[in-house]
Amino acid sequence: MPGVVDARRLARLALKYDPNSLVHGLFLEKVAGRLRLPRALSAFIEATNARPAESGGVKFDRVFPEADRDRGISADDGFTNVPFPRTEFVAEAITAYFNVDRALVKSYGLDRAAGRLVVALALWKIRRFLEAGLRLRTACDLECTAVRVTGDDGATLPTTHDLDQLVAESIAACSAFFASPTTTSVKVYVPERGARRAAAAPAGTATDAG
Repeated sequence: MPGVVDARRLARLALKYDPNSLVHGLFLEKVAGRLRLPRALSAFIEATNARPAESGGVKFDRVFPEADRDRGISADDGFTNVPFPRTEFVAEAITAYFNVDRALVKSYGLDRAAGRLVVALALWKIRRFLEAGLRLRTACDLECTAVRVTGDDGATLPTTHDLDQLVAESIAACSAFFASPTTTSVKVYVPERGARRAAAAPAGTATDAG
């Protein structure tokens, strides 16, 4: 596929089939290996003055609590009650940073309603993550205590209710840009068992196609 990739045309195609791909970016590696759009939403979490917090526990074995090496029952084999140390980390402050690249969205030349939809989806994902997605891993269940918006004087992050409404309105306003029907069914090809072996076998070779 020679020539320069038309990013605006690719963005319109992404909007047609999957608007979320404009939020998180896409890379169609199987199509010439260079059809890609960078993500409009990026984020990272940073801890300030992090320090280790040492603790420990015991792995209880209610079936074989005592070692019996003659029977192969020992801590080395995964049996018995085994004490263990644990190193976790605490921090003075933990801050999540999110960036919505509105200039990137604008560069795609989409209709104003479509650009508003992409930004609304990004803000909705941020808000939902802060409210319901902060259980990042075992023993790391965070709670958002404050939100500050930079870049726009006096701007605030809308509430979930307002963003639900904004996304719904933006989707309705962009209905003409979506595929019809809006749900795309993708057929999955599943080869018959043994078909590949049968095709690759030399003439006269018996194969099991069952």
